[in-house]
Amino acid sequence: MRRRVTAEALIFGGVMLVGLALLAGAAWAILAELSFRAGARMTDARIVEMRPSTSRGSDGRDSTVYYPVLEFALPDGQAVRAVGPIGSGAPCCEVGDVVAIRYDPSNPRRAAQDSFEDSWLLPTVLGGFGSLVFGMGLLFFRVFGGAPAAKAPAYAPPQFQERGLARITRVQRTDTADGPRWVVQARLTDPLTNEERVFEGAPLDFDPKARFAVLPTLLVQYDRGPGAGYVLDQTILQPVRPAAAAAPPAGRESRSLVGLVPIGIGVAFLAGAAALAWPQTAFIRASQSVPGRVVDMRVTSGGASPVFVFTPRGGSEQRVTSRIVSNPPCCEVGEEVTVRYRPEAPRDARIASFMDAFLWPTVLGGFGLFWLGIVVMSGMSERAPAPRPGGRAQGGAGVARGRPAPGPRAQAAAAPAGLAAIELPLAGLRRAETQSGPRWFVQARWQDQARGGERIFESAPLPFDPVPQMRDRTSVRVLFDPGLPEGPHQMDLAFLHDLDADAARVRRQG
Repeated sequence: MRRRVTAEALIFGGVMLVGLALLAGAAWAILAELSFRAGARMTDARIVEMRPSTSRGSDGRDSTVYYPVLEFALPDGQAVRAVGPIGSGAPCCEVGDVVAIRYDPSNPRRAAQDSFEDSWLLPTVLGGFGSLVFGMGLLFFRVFGGAPAAKAPAYAPPQFQERGLARITRVQRTDTADGPRWVVQARLTDPLTNEERVFEGAPLDFDPKARFAVLPTLLVQYDRGPGAGYVLDQTILQPVRPAAAAAPPAGRESRSLVGLVPIGIGVAFLAGAAALAWPQTAFIRASQSVPGRVVDMRVTSGGASPVFVFTPRGGSEQRVTSRIVSNPPCCEVGEEVTVRYRPEAPRDARIASFMDAFLWPTVLGGFGLFWLGIVVMSGMSERAPAPRPGGRAQGGAGVARGRPAPGPRAQAAAAPAGLAAIELPLAGLRRAETQSGPRWFVQARWQDQARGGERIFESAPLPFDPVPQMRDRTSVRVLFDPGLPEGPHQMDLAFLHDLDADAARVRRQG
């Protein structure tokens, strides 16, 4: 359904653009990092200084960020000092620490530690906030972004005095310059004048005889009088298309492509979470655990970072500052903690806690689940409630014998549980000769949009001709399960009366 743009749609569209800008920044940062890594070399560097940088915020408070100053030697022995690109509220290292770095051979002063913070922190922050902003904008845009556009006035067919079911009597074939054409003729006896009229349909480009065994009648609307007009409805004669040829509803493909965007972003975030969680899991497997003790809390404007000491097995006491800054503080001075370290790199020790190990994988995984949740919520908001398959009903029709037709409320109450009651257009009337006399079958048609086919429903046999009572009707209510189109059905014909039985009962009462 087309939707017109509203003020809310423009607002949510602007929010989505902001999110896209942040995501574009994250993509640029990732490409820049990959380009740097492609030509960079690795070596070890020593921390010779933690350079502070103080700035004053809008609230008047000062905040200090510490940048590590790295000193390392080039292959020719030249010593180089470089300032790390990422600072932190709590110093990430201590003077004298030896860390692994990457540097640009053409510009050695462009160097950074080989760590997640120096390499992927900026893309993660930009991508996280971008996905959050864009996802919220997309969700609200899909739900509140537009109002249904006003529909164009539907074509109003001409109105006629009478309508009825005309019996097909002849099909005439004519060869034309465009190929063979078939003209259907049908006859109807006017119930008012008892005059038999002959109606011809528009030329068809296919032979409709194969349909007559099931549909011997066609719906006709006409006026009385010389030269009066009529319309012979031949829609039901159209050949049934196979399900594979059914075209999808307009807009479904574009909506599917749009839905792939949040799916792709969600999967990318989950893949990033897995990529960060894997080295943490490998570190835990390769590390050893020993008891440690918190000896200090380095307080910054963003929170506090614990400083802890521990003694590796067979080594000397080590003093390490955790990379995790939290508010409120995660520990207290003097608190005993469990420390994990690798024997070959004791300075890379970490407090054995979920926050130290899996904080960033959890953040990325949360963003990924958020995006996939948007897909689920958008799909639930667009999905129409389907009727539940339930009990079975025998095919047939309820016919009132000498009783007034029940109203809509009574008819609805008679619907079997689990079946959908759908008004379907009348398709025709079939008459059959039996040992008990002639019987009539009312026919209705249903277009299966999901499978692209068509089904004809028939009522139970009627012992009387229902045409005089159905001249003003164009549809009939059929109860069936759309999910089981070949299953049982029930046609509601409670509005019909057996007029001959009514007359006989009146004579008996008289």
